[in-house]
Amino acid sequence: MSDADLRALERRWRETGQVEDEAAWLRARAQGGELSQERLELAAYLGHEGASIAASFGRCASEGPEAPIAALQAADVGTASERLALMRGRVRAQRDSETFLAGLGRFGLEARMRAAGAAVALLEDSFRYEATWLAYAAALDWLQCPTEAVAEDCARLAAEVNPRFNDSGWKQHAVRCLAAAPADESEGDLALEAIGYAATAGCDMANILSAIMADVVPWALGYGDSLVERIKAHEREARS
Repeated sequence: MSDADLRALERRWRETGQVEDEAAWLRARAQGGELSQERLELAAYLGHEGASIAASFGRCASEGPEAPIAALQAADVGTASERLALMRGRVRAQRDSETFLAGLGRFGLEARMRAAGAAVALLEDSFRYEATWLAYAAALDWLQCPTEAVAEDCARLAAEVNPRFNDSGWKQHAVRCLAAAPADESEGDLALEAIGYAATAGCDMANILSAIMADVVPWALGYGDSLVERIKAHEREARS
């Protein structure tokens, strides 16, 4: 398909806003090599409807984390039996969330790091120690430039994070796992561990899942990169 045909499909989608038109454009981009199949399937896994259709999963075949998010955010109201049902639903949603996050493993390290970065970013306003900030910044640098040299720098700075035995400790664990992940050669998955520590540090799982969807889907589809905006914001703060 020619560039002109691709642009025509994009214009049609932006004019109509119809999910079928977006899916047609995404499918054409994937067929033409502009969008990788793995990135398309990642967006579908995260619940993006246009990507789900384009990846031949069918409309709403991949609900992503939206169902667990809704269950986790459900208001605790009603009769005793209704509240009990809500509580059981939240327990199932928590378990489903963990299964969903584990499923990110098949999309590669960069996708998992993007997801972990979105989760840990929810904590950044409460980072209290310089070592935590340096390791976090290094992890963001790797996401922007995923080279072996940057990974080694991440590992060095991660080793300098010594979690305290206080409320900041879980946040430090989250950052240390995030920064150590690019150079990790063990059988574990430090990026996903970072998400778990973010939850333990006080981030609501529904907010974590929402942040992952909001950050990773645009990057996967080439619509935008909130990571770049975050790095630019840090640079502006450093200069001020």
